[in-house]
Amino acid sequence: MDSKLMHTDRHIMKATENPNSSNSSKKPEADSLNKDKPISFLGVLQSVFAAAFGVQSQKKRRKDFSKGKPIHYVLVGILFTTVFILIMVGLVQIALNAL
Repeated sequence: MDSKLMHTDRHIMKATENPNSSNSSKKPEADSLNKDKPISFLGVLQSVFAAAFGVQSQKKRRKDFSKGKPIHYVLVGILFTTVFILIMVGLVQIALNAL
């Protein structure tokens, strides 16, 4: 009985993974149309912000790892961290001066 279930599961998985199957009436997504297009600076910045706050989607993360250059993410991450620390120090200074 277990082998029958496993066979059915495999059959379902193959049907859902096959892009040429007859039941796939979806329109192509915007990401699939721009497969060779590199990630823009705004896209890198958005990914760094999302990663910093822990809200990055799995689809976006895969795109970042497949199309992005690591040095871009490292540089934007360092810039983001520096600006964040400077803003926090400034807010603390304002709060301390208000006392």
